[in-house]
Amino acid sequence: MNARIRPATPADAAAIARIAAEALGEDLDPASPRVRSILESGINFVAVVDERAAGFAHNFTTRDSVGRRRLELDLLAVDRAARGLGGGSALVARSIVAARRSGASCLRALVAADNVAMRALCQRAGLAIAGGRQWLFACHPLEIELEPGPSSAARCIEVDTLAYRGVWLEGALSPGAILEARRRAMLAGATRVGAVIQQAEAPGASLLLAAGFHKIGDYHWHAISF
Repeated sequence: MNARIRPATPADAAAIARIAAEALGEDLDPASPRVRSILESGINFVAVVDERAAGFAHNFTTRDSVGRRRLELDLLAVDRAARGLGGGSALVARSIVAARRSGASCLRALVAADNVAMRALCQRAGLAIAGGRQWLFACHPLEIELEPGPSSAARCIEVDTLAYRGVWLEGALSPGAILEARRRAMLAGATRVGAVIQQAEAPGASLLLAAGFHKIGDYHWHAISF
């Protein structure tokens, strides 16, 4: 029996929270109005096996430096009992279709370097590794401790995901850009400020660590362009 894919709805919140906790260690609040609103967006999907939600894909949108829409494949998980039924591959495929239909320039996923299963899933779906190995940094806005400094070309991107509301820094980093991200995060009620930088960018890593960021781990971008 293969998994059937359909758009997620707020009624799936409890099942998605359970799967996320069991498979990913993510703590989602199924009663949260924010979570339920995200599940009304039409770009999140569940894999159904035996008439129950057995997996999910969570996507959200961002825009690049020239304003092109991107679909970000943020979370994907399948029940242990439903693995091997094609649910993971089908969820990625349905996310690709959603990205195309939305007019996005790409679908991309930030995948931990040691997540062999997800990396293989992305590659089978046609998502190629984009750029070298990346470092992921994050912190709470209140943990940022830099003195004001010059700004830069870094962009502050507000994101609202099932797991958190946050601000991500993209582009050339500076003390001014980091403090602006903190300001934006606090105004938005966000709980996380993050940045993904290439492993070769040692100055950027040093700046983030000095500001109170924590290195989460090593990752790769996997992406497919349209």
